[in-house]
Amino acid sequence: NAQPLKQGRKAGVLKESLKATHSKAELDARDARRQEMEAAVQASDGGTDPLAAWVEYIRWTQETYAAGGKQSHLLPLLERCAHRFKDARQYADDPRYLRVWITYADAVRDAEQIFDWLYDHHVGQTQALFWESWAAVLEGKRKFDAVDKVYTRGLQMRAQPLARLQRAHEQF
Repeated sequence: NAQPLKQGRKAGVLKESLKATHSKAELDARDARRQEMEAAVQASDGGTDPLAAWVEYIRWTQETYAAGGKQSHLLPLLERCAHRFKDARQYADDPRYLRVWITYADAVRDAEQIFDWLYDHHVGQTQALFWESWAAVLEGKRKFDAVDKVYTRGLQMRAQPLARLQRAHEQF
């Protein structure tokens, strides 16, 4: 089984990653690619957009290990990326960085604490996706008053796209 991704998957890559068995050469090539990706994120620190290497690594991991699981090492990778840039103000409103945090939140048991932290540190608050994702977590916990407050705050912040956030609030 493949873990669903909100952005979907490429059919050919999915078929290859879900093969029942992989040859030693395929496994070695995958491990070599992982090492290349690790080296790229380490080397990206001095670059103009170090987050780009991390996003590419995360995307590759999601595609290569479609079934997820511990062998993908996705959760530690998401944690490392999220914490690596937690003090980088240039990424506070970057949609790529917000998606890293939301993907991380989807993978943990209690995502509410993550959204509390993101809110306290002003990460993603200009984006409707932040408010919608936080509201979904709270709605899953049946905290309906808090959901309404989250949507209201997102609307007050004029998070974009505003029309989408208004629709989500109305549907709630």
